[in-house]
Parts: sequence; C-alpha cells; structure tokens
Amino acid sequence: KVKFHSRRRMDEWVKGKTPPGQREIQVVRHVDSVPVSKELSDARIAVADLEASVAFAVESISSGEAINFRAISSATKELARSLIRNPDAAIGLAMGRKQIPYSLRHCVNMAVWAMALGRQLGLPADDLTLLGLGATLCDLGREKLPTELLERPGSLSHWELGVIREHVAFSLELLESGD
Repeated sequence: KVKFHSRRRMDEWVKGKTPPGQREIQVVRHVDSVPVSKELSDARIAVADLEASVAFAVESISSGEAINFRAISSATKELARSLIRNPDAAIGLAMGRKQIPYSLRHCVNMAVWAMALGRQLGLPADDLTLLGLGATLCDLGREKLPTELLERPGSLSHWELGVIREHVAFSLELLESGD
C-alpha cells in the first residue's frame, strides 16, 4: 500500500512516476524455458531445501536460538530460479505436500505462490527472491503462538483473532534477532 501525503504525489504516481523513496521495478517477460517434466527434479530439490531450512528455523525458535536467515535466503533463491524456468513444477509440488506439518507447509507454499504471482507480473529474479523470502518469513512468528489456538477447530473469538494477528510482530522480532 502506498501512502500519499499530498494529492500531487498521488497524481504523479497515477501518471507513472515513482513516489519519493521508492524505486522503479523493471518488468521482465518470463517464458517457460524448460518443460515441467524436466524442471520437476530441480523444483523438488528447491522445495525440499526450503522446507529443511524453514524446519531448522522452527527448531531454532523453539530452542531460543538465532535463525540462520542465510540458509533460508539461499533456498529461496534456488526456488525462484526454478519458478522462473517453469512455475508449474513448484506449484504442483506445493499443492501436493500434505504430509508435512501445516506451519512448515504454509511458509513454503506462501513463498511458491508469491513468487509465481511475481513471475506472472514480470518481476526480475532478485525481486522474486526477495518476495519469496518475505513470504516465507512473515509467518514464522506463528511458532510463538499457543499450538492449541492455532489448531483449534471452528471460529475464533475477537480476542483470539487479536492474539493470532500478533504473529506478525513476533516475525519482526525474529528477523531482528537473526543472523
């Protein structure tokens, strides 16, 4: 969401000018460079690497240790490369991984779907990686919430929804404490 402090800045933005403090994003036309059948093995490795790095981060959170963001970043970069070559492979894998814990699956799926959308919008590789990294990390704070609340069936009360929303603040704290 872009916040405007004046009507003139909003008009400039609507006319295609970049708001102050923002950067222009280069748009790239991505074309599937390999068929799904050939990308599937690389996508499987990339998804598994991201799952492993997120699982390690979850263990670090549980034990009070700092998270290794470099490993998550590296795995996200490889996943972005796979999605650039052919997004259907990673999307298919993300949709079929029901056997892993929900919170882990959710973080990985967020990255896959965010980067697939970014690819469709024409974001360059570095921006796709950043988008995937943000999508992966934004929900790690859920690990600090009570499991009973996260797994509770049915509708949540207003108070419970407020507690759930605190995961974003917890995620930011985790980001600040990591290496």
